[in-house]
Amino acid sequence: MLHEFVDKILIHEADRSTGERVQQVDIYLNFIGKFTIPGTEPTPLTLEEQAVEDERLAKKRHKNEVLRKWRAKKRTERAAEQAAQQEPPEEKSA
Repeated sequence: MLHEFVDKILIHEADRSTGERVQQVDIYLNFIGKFTIPGTEPTPLTLEEQAVEDERLAKKRHKNEVLRKWRAKKRTERAAEQAAQQEPPEEKSA
């Protein structure tokens, strides 16, 4: 029954410019058009809330940078191990 009321659903490309993944979804219903859920419109943040949000994003960026470095280190270690395993063993001359 719900499918009879939905005209179309548009899913927009994900946006990661703020450090978080945000994706817009538009729902168009028959006879009324685009439907927005009341209370989901973004409200401006107070200065205190903005400071807390900036701090949270800075911590998240730092954590992601540390993880990126750790993964790069592990990747090079694995590559070195694989290269060592692929080398033929040296023959000893008597």
